[in-house]
Amino acid sequence: GINYERFRQRSAMLFTETHQPSKIQQEMELLRSTGQIEKIILSIGKLDYTKGIPQRIRAFERFLQLYPEYLGRVGLFVQAIPSGETSQTFYNLKSKVDELVGRINGNYGTITWTPVRYLNQVFTVDERIELYSLSDVALILPLRDGMNLVAKEFVASRYRDRGVLILSELA
Repeated sequence: GINYERFRQRSAMLFTETHQPSKIQQEMELLRSTGQIEKIILSIGKLDYTKGIPQRIRAFERFLQLYPEYLGRVGLFVQAIPSGETSQTFYNLKSKVDELVGRINGNYGTITWTPVRYLNQVFTVDERIELYSLSDVALILPLRDGMNLVAKEFVASRYRDRGVLILSELA
């Protein structure tokens, strides 16, 4: 499981008047306030073939194709956590994800809007709580998974009790 109270308390703290905004909070609020983005979709998962990162990105691309009225309004933030693997399969997967992100951003992006923000790095637990709390939607679509802790973390971080969790039936 997860430490529910830690996620809930940290999330609540982000929305108090005395809280000093972090870099993540400042940047995400800047995107919203300047009109660069209205809704933030967050997708976090290990860069592992079972987690379906390329499929998530392609699903977002399909969404943009079917609903062009959302161009410039919705952004996908993908945190693909490095798995530490060094096999050729891993490098092929990373290359595929890089290519997909580049293609979507090249085809749909504008000077003021980047459709997919690809974060191939590790965040602390507190930084993840901020990402969850400031996002509108969590997109978690593993191809095969056990109990998905990312889904639990997102729900625990819903201090404002708003948000959407899109979870694969295979989790």
